[in-house]
Amino acid sequence: MVMQSLSLRLKTIVGIALIEIATLSVLVTITLCYLYETNYEGMEQRVSSTLDLYSTAITNPVLSSDLATLHDYTETLLKNKGVKYVAVLNNSGTILAEGGDYPSRFTPGMLEENSKAVTDSIYDVSHRIEEAGVTFGTIWIGFSMADIKSTIATAAKWAVIIVVLDILFVAIFSYILGTMLTKRLETLSAATAQISHGDFDIQLPLKGNDEVSKLTHAFNQMIMQLKSTTEQNFRYQSQLQEMNSSLEEKVKARTSQFLTVNQQLSTANEELIATQHQLIESEKMASLGIMASGFAHEINNPAGVISGNLSVCQSYIELYKERFKRQQALIDQHIDSQYTQSLNQWLKLNDFNFIDADILDSIKDSIKCVERIHSIVTALQYYSNERNNSRDGIEPIDIYPSLDRAISQTYKDESIELLLSPELRALPRILGIPNELDRLLTEVLQNAFQACQQKPQDTSSVAISSRVIEKHIILSIKDTGPGLSEANVKHLFDPFYTTLPVGEGMGLGLTYAYDIIKHLKGKIEINNWESGAEVILTLPTS
Repeated sequence: MVMQSLSLRLKTIVGIALIEIATLSVLVTITLCYLYETNYEGMEQRVSSTLDLYSTAITNPVLSSDLATLHDYTETLLKNKGVKYVAVLNNSGTILAEGGDYPSRFTPGMLEENSKAVTDSIYDVSHRIEEAGVTFGTIWIGFSMADIKSTIATAAKWAVIIVVLDILFVAIFSYILGTMLTKRLETLSAATAQISHGDFDIQLPLKGNDEVSKLTHAFNQMIMQLKSTTEQNFRYQSQLQEMNSSLEEKVKARTSQFLTVNQQLSTANEELIATQHQLIESEKMASLGIMASGFAHEINNPAGVISGNLSVCQSYIELYKERFKRQQALIDQHIDSQYTQSLNQWLKLNDFNFIDADILDSIKDSIKCVERIHSIVTALQYYSNERNNSRDGIEPIDIYPSLDRAISQTYKDESIELLLSPELRALPRILGIPNELDRLLTEVLQNAFQACQQKPQDTSSVAISSRVIEKHIILSIKDTGPGLSEANVKHLFDPFYTTLPVGEGMGLGLTYAYDIIKHLKGKIEINNWESGAEVILTLPTS
């Protein structure tokens, strides 16, 4: 719900930032793990080679009790970086040679299994001095772990700095991209609002040759056509009004025949005004169809990239979760709990259980938002294509089968009572296309059932009745919903206008119904009655 309420610009920034954070998190984790493993493996190799070389070098001095030589070798080894202490003991535990900050006692409990198990920053190791299978003493060496830990800490610090700088760069780039994408759309939106107030003195500047520029060009042409049509109709109205005034002065001295002519002119005036409104509405719908086609192509590309990357990130995270799960199992199996205590505390401190669940939820939410964008774009494309497609296959059709199919598709809530009048089965045929009539009745019934659900009560109902008047079928659909406000009535047939909560409807249902009823040469009216709203469809018979 939060993502749906954001602007297109902010959605672009948030979507790209989430992808970048997920990607960098994976890369940083892999890099630090590799650095961690490489340094500790290098320490193990260094310890092994040092023990082998040193034991080989001092075997003869130990056997010959050459303490001076033994002391020289010990001092030489201590000069190596990272060696904290060296001690050579005979079988009775007497120190033959020592150097550095060595411990007061040498016991097996001091020894660590490997360099990863070190907790006191000194890696204590020992090696027996053997010759021909006989042990003559023991070498004890302490290696400092400070350099390795410092290297890893420095790498982690730089990784964090790089991640922060990269996220900042992506945020700036996303903001610039979002601004470029929405700036011209905001200009079009402002121009549309200006037109809705009757101001046609607008000429939008053309920049570039992309889809938005083509849309702007089509918008300018629409404005010119609307302005020309409005001026022409205004002249017609002025002329008719002048003629009407002139006739009113002559009517007083003329016969009833002139009264009839005057009435005919008034009727023509009303029809002309109605035609004007219909023409403006048609021009507006056509313009919106062009806009829909342009928006669909412009938005589909980045939305598709975002959706694909989010799905890939989702699968990668699942793999890394499985990898860490297996690593944890190996740690629990091969490392004593006293050595993993600090790791477990760190995991608990950073609430990794919550992170494991939340990161996938976040990506799923992002995917849902992209899917919502895709559904809106699909609706835009469908609306544009439906208005441009030719309508063939007009034939005499019965209303009741289409009504029955529409009820089957929309009547899902049995708590709403459905009332059908008997005369619906005996209605005369109309000229039309079965699929269009199905769509018309489906959209109107869907609105009626949704209205009842918006106003829960003990007895909600939808009543459908009909009558035939002068070769016209009058179909009435009444609901017991909350009814319509005066402000809503003015915009019922506008594309994407809906009174439903965000995410539950796109506001195209009554727009489709309006287009279809006009194609059938009929009329649609929506009014309030004492218990809700009533939709009246007037259809000519065949």
